[in-house]
Amino acid sequence: MSSPATPFPLYLALRYLRSTRRDAFTSFLSAVAAGGIGLGVAALVLALGALAGMQQALRGEIVARTPAATAERKLVKASRRVLRR
Repeated sequence: MSSPATPFPLYLALRYLRSTRRDAFTSFLSAVAAGGIGLGVAALVLALGALAGMQQALRGEIVARTPAATAERKLVKASRRVLRR
């Protein structure tokens, strides 16, 4: 079935992917299901990577455009009153 150098998880997966009766339709459905799961996982990994990159870029743009300090009109008037005393 497989060579002795095959890793155990791969050997186990190949053993149960093939049917014992060699039913072609069952083997085909197993292969399609495994391919669908693999494709779904790949799409999820790519989507999460893209979202993480966009989040990092957006955070960088927001921080770059946010001033370090702001002065509000009320605070400026209050500080002038304190300084005059």
